Amino acid sequence: MSLLLLLGAVYALAVWRLGSLLRPETADGTEPLPGLSVLVCYRNEQERIAACLESLLEQDHPELEVLAINDRSEDQGPEIVAGMARKHPRRLQALAAPAPGGKKRGLSAGMQAATYDLLAVVDADSRAPQGWARRLAGAFDQETGLVAAPVVFESGNSSLFSRAVASEYAALLGAGLAALADGRPLFASGSNLAWRRQAFLDAGGYQGLEDIPSGDDTLLLQRIHTRTRWKLRSLLDPRAVIHTRGPSSLAELVRQRVRWNSTERHYPDPLALLAALAVYTVWLGLPLSLVLALAGRADAGAVLLLWLLKLLPDLRLAGRARETFGLPKDSLSLLPAWLLQLGYGLLVPWLGLAGRFRWREGR
Repeated sequence: MSLLLLLGAVYALAVWRLGSLLRPETADGTEPLPGLSVLVCYRNEQERIAACLESLLEQDHPELEVLAINDRSEDQGPEIVAGMARKHPRRLQALAAPAPGGKKRGLSAGMQAATYDLLAVVDADSRAPQGWARRLAGAFDQETGLVAAPVVFESGNSSLFSRAVASEYAALLGAGLAALADGRPLFASGSNLAWRRQAFLDAGGYQGLEDIPSGDDTLLLQRIHTRTRWKLRSLLDPRAVIHTRGPSSLAELVRQRVRWNSTERHYPDPLALLAALAVYTVWLGLPLSLVLALAGRADAGAVLLLWLLKLLPDLRLAGRARETFGLPKDSLSLLPAWLLQLGYGLLVPWLGLAGRFRWREGR
């Protein structure tokens, strides 16, 4: 039990620090803005692709192009994109991912066709607010190779589950962006990420990663960090937040997180993998402490202290992430979000190690 308490204390200090690093930014960057090519790789997104592309085409960035890459869609999405490209020939290109497909091959094809050296990625089920492109491009200086920015889940309804999922994801991504701001890149979201073409090339791009179904964001982030001297930056500007559709059911949430966790074994940064293992050990320690207490091997006060060392910093991090990302306060969702994360977090890493996945399969 003493070892669990020590790990809990270290975890609490680390998460408390991450929460302290989450502060909204208001800087607009420098002028003139560099040109920006936005890559949208999509598969079977006929219900959402039009809204995504419209939000990008309406951006007020003077030098912006959008490249929509079809990855083996079996619905009407490619026809929708082709129609929009005919209406906006100067700003929108319709492309196809090369065989055998996959998101990384699609993004690489988009990069080859892109005009500008700054490239951003947005998921097809997401929407960008007005001014997003300006703020993302303006976050780069000459030494910066990658910028990661926030993504928030839109609540499909006002149910406690939807609100808890939104808070849980805000805390998760908030931890990743805060760690990046602290010089320790762990993970980011591929729906609001931008990089310099040269930084991508210097890091080896997606070479050798093409058949991994996820990780186009985190694995690239860590490659640029470990293989190059480019600076990485998190952009904590609530005006640069991408809005995307969140999971609508527990099963959909678990499938999504299993897909995300399937990339951990491919982390090029051993410190990132060690951090993931340390966090999982703390999670596992909570139910283990209850077992020890029931067996008479642990004091109830020590067990309560361990749970508080996990709970309180996590709730603070979630609340600060919601504030930093421009979400309204929702204190009632924080505890359910924490329990939700604890529940799936104990199971998902094992499913991620054992499973086989395709990009966009079952969301």
